[in-house]
Amino acid sequence: MKINASLTDFPVYISLETFFKEFKKTGVDGLEVVGGYKNRWSFKRLFHLAEKYNLPITSFHQPIWSGVGAYFDENFFKNISKYNVQYVTFHPLAFRAFDDDQMKKYFEKMALMQEKYGIHMLLENMPDDLGYTKLYVPTERKKVQQHLKKIYEVGQEYGFLFTFDISHAELSDPTTEEIFGKMFPSIATIHLSSFTNQKHHLPLTQGNFKLEPLVALLKKQHYKGRLTLEVNENLFRRVFFPYDFESIKESVSYFRKIAGK
Repeated sequence: MKINASLTDFPVYISLETFFKEFKKTGVDGLEVVGGYKNRWSFKRLFHLAEKYNLPITSFHQPIWSGVGAYFDENFFKNISKYNVQYVTFHPLAFRAFDDDQMKKYFEKMALMQEKYGIHMLLENMPDDLGYTKLYVPTERKKVQQHLKKIYEVGQEYGFLFTFDISHAELSDPTTEEIFGKMFPSIATIHLSSFTNQKHHLPLTQGNFKLEPLVALLKKQHYKGRLTLEVNENLFRRVFFPYDFESIKESVSYFRKIAGK
């Protein structure tokens, strides 16, 4: 099984080429690129670096300004289609509930991008914190399961595939959950990281996540989707702090040990 890493804008002082050079050393097979100021207007250079370092771009993630509803940015999706990348992860809108009219219009736009540009839109499950608390039902005992059920229903309604984020779900073994089983045939990307009750997106060698059962399921079901490391604990703290490429390398080694490769 191949494993990718997530390339973001942070830290702000690291160049695109430095990211590619350092990610190559970690042993990842490819990249998911999060839209941002470093690459949004530099697709030609982005794909040149991907070829230079033999790190194919297997998927994209919408820019932050799109996910918060500040600017939809249709040209981002249009440009992706020109480079034959077929998978784009996107978030539900921040600070909105699933049944909000603006959210429904947003999903309709994403469905239109999917049809218009021939790309697969992957709806991602979100954590119960910060801007996404309205996506959860406060009175439910099983809040995470209810959130995942709603993600699944939205995907079914609009024809989306899914990105399943391990840390956001905070399920140490998602394979035991009925809703994960229902989602699984439509999961096109899994964001891999570990977590604790206080921290998300930790290296696979730390935290509460049990990698072995997931790897066993992926092998049994002959999973064909993408596996992408999102090891970026405290993302916004990393705006100016050094990027921990060593944690990516450790996570890649650990994954390959469990996967038997």
